[in-house]
Formats: sequence, structure tokens, C-alpha cells
Amino acid sequence: MMEEQQNNRQDFWERLASYWWQLPLVLLLVCFVDMVLLFVSEDCQWAYYAGTAMEWVTMLGALAFVVVTVIVVVKDFKRKEKGRAVATIVGLAVSMVLFDIWMLLYGLVAQSAPTYYAERHPIPSDMECNEPLHLEWGARIPDNDSVVSEDDPDGWLTLYGELGGYYWDFYYTALPDGVLFLRLFEATKNEPLSAEQIAYRTETAVKDHTAFGHIEHNEGNGFTIYEGDFEHYYAARVEVWHRDQSGKETKLMEKIYRVDGWMR
Repeated sequence: MMEEQQNNRQDFWERLASYWWQLPLVLLLVCFVDMVLLFVSEDCQWAYYAGTAMEWVTMLGALAFVVVTVIVVVKDFKRKEKGRAVATIVGLAVSMVLFDIWMLLYGLVAQSAPTYYAERHPIPSDMECNEPLHLEWGARIPDNDSVVSEDDPDGWLTLYGELGGYYWDFYYTALPDGVLFLRLFEATKNEPLSAEQIAYRTETAVKDHTAFGHIEHNEGNGFTIYEGDFEHYYAARVEVWHRDQSGKETKLMEKIYRVDGWMR
């Protein structure tokens, strides 16, 4: 009985060693179909989800191929079949080169493929959203000192930009030494938007201030929202935070804006 089981296992690995090279061919076919789906996903939402699923299948299949190849090579060396083992290693190297080429092509295609983030996060009909103001390329944030009132907190924060790239301007009341920065969340599901990048890019130092003032225009940093697609809009809650020198963080205000994302 044990001898029969051992023979069955041996037959299994013999068959696997004979047909292992067919797996990368199947993966290349899956990769091709995946890229086709990405090409058509701009006009077909189901193609985006199918392509995403096939991407995971491809990655798992590539991992399985590497594991199987290593096992086959080890068994060939144990059986002193060095010629077949070397051929297997060469096949693995060629397959990895082809896979790297596919990853490069896939990355180029994926940059222009939509993510349908806005479609998955529609703006409720009863939600009021502010529109970011347009800022000409290379232009500085305009001086709003004459129109922003200390008595109207809703006008303290202004967002400028489009296509995932934004700038901000903020007027504030008395604050101790520290930094101002932004945190953004998708407004309906409270999902963080490009959290670390936005918090870092928008950090702006403020000095101990007792009167109504605003961030210096040349200090307010631009930031990028990576969730979403060009001109596919969703609601984002823009929060302004202050961190004092002790590290204590305080949210100063929030405002809902209609935004889109940068297509990487």
C-alpha cells in the first residue's frame, strides 16, 4: 500500500515536471486578456472588475509557477538529472523576463485605465458640495483678504484645482505655534483619501497668532488626490487640522467639496 502511494506521488511529480512549462503560456494568455479588458474598461465597467480579478489570478499563478519550478529543480538534482534541471532553470529565467515585460506594459495600460471610484461613491442628491475654484497653470493663489470675513467661517477654507491636483487657502483665528495641515475623506463612506501624502504635502507652519490671519500663499502646498478618475466626481470632506508644538492635534473646520482623482 505504501509502495503504491509512493509510486503515485512519483507519477504526479513526473507529470508535473513534464507539463510545468505550459503554466507560463497560460499566464501569458491571461495577461493578454487582462490588458484587453483594461483597454475597453473606460466604456465598460464590468471589464474593469474582470480585469482586476484576472490581475490577482495572474499574480497568484506566477507565484505558483515559481514554487513548482523550485520543487521540480530540487527533485531533478536529487535524481542527478542535471540537464533537465538546468533546462528548467533557464525556462524559469525566460518566463520571469517575459513576466517583467508584461508588468511594464500592464503598468503603462493601467495608468490610463479608470478605477470607477466615483461610480462606487455617488454623491447623494441631497448633499451640498462646494466647487473647487479654477487656478490657471503657474498662477498664485489670489489675495482674498478683502472678501473673507472673520464672522463667516464657511469662507475661511478655499480649494483650487481640478484633475486630482489641488491647492488650498485658509484663514484662521488665534492659534499657538504649530502647523496646519489637511485630511481628506470620501464624504459618504468616510474613506481616507491619499492620507499620508496629503497630510505631509499640506503642512504649513504658523506662528503664535492672536488676530485673524491666513496661511501665506507661498507656503500653502499643493496636493494630489489619487483616488478616482479625471472628471469623474465624488464628494470629499476636507478637514483642516492644527498640531501644536506638544503634538496635540485639533480639527479647526471641515468643508465638503466635489473632487476628482489623478489617473496615475
